[in-house]
Amino acid sequence: MLPPAVDHHEPEPLLMPVVTRAYEHTEHPGPALLGTGATRVLAGAGWLGSVAGYAIAAIVLSKSYRHITAENWRSALDDLRWLMPLMISSFGMAYLGWVVWATLASINGHRVAPLASSPWLPPFAYLVGPAAAFAGSINKPEFNGYWLAGAAVWVCIGHGMVLMSLRSSARRIGADSEQFTRLMILPLAALGYRVIATIVLPDTSFDNSMWFAGLVVIDVILMMSTAVAVWRAMHSFDRACARDRYSSVENHLPAFMASAHR
Repeated sequence: MLPPAVDHHEPEPLLMPVVTRAYEHTEHPGPALLGTGATRVLAGAGWLGSVAGYAIAAIVLSKSYRHITAENWRSALDDLRWLMPLMISSFGMAYLGWVVWATLASINGHRVAPLASSPWLPPFAYLVGPAAAFAGSINKPEFNGYWLAGAAVWVCIGHGMVLMSLRSSARRIGADSEQFTRLMILPLAALGYRVIATIVLPDTSFDNSMWFAGLVVIDVILMMSTAVAVWRAMHSFDRACARDRYSSVENHLPAFMASAHR
């Protein structure tokens, strides 16, 4: 006697999803983004004002000072007293605008790409160190020099971490990460250049007014290049966050779905 036959179960055919091109033209709710346009303009204007103030100061001081030393810096500041309001306000605008923009941009980047930079990093990098130094200077003003140096080191290290984090986020969201790389290279190049121009050259027999003018021009160009890189980095990051990520479905779908979309 034969055993009863086992019914053979045929698997149901796999239906491939059909994606129509009309899908591209429908509205898709994106993540809620914070407005960064005003802070971007504030930071850009501050950088331009800082460059202008630095250029004017370099031209004015080059007429009377070969270089700034520990003995003549007070008299140099007295000669620039009329320019200090512009320089201080411009630096404050650039610093505050960048801190606020970096924080808001990190929030937007984190909403677009969950693995993007943390929004807590910019305030921690730019505000905690100076605030601690300010509190320390009130309690122990005799160590003001050490507090100032510590705050400067804190901000410099934190600034590098913020730039690396934003560069990583820019790559994730499709922004121009090269601009953030330039923001790391240009300040280092300017720092090395100023060390040569203010420490190395003054100890030599170098004394030529035309060459000094050329040094000033190079210094201003480095600052202007940094300002342009700041603006382009912020603008590219903001555009990438606000970009319609469904504008080209074929670039985001698996191969079999992209073929059906065609």
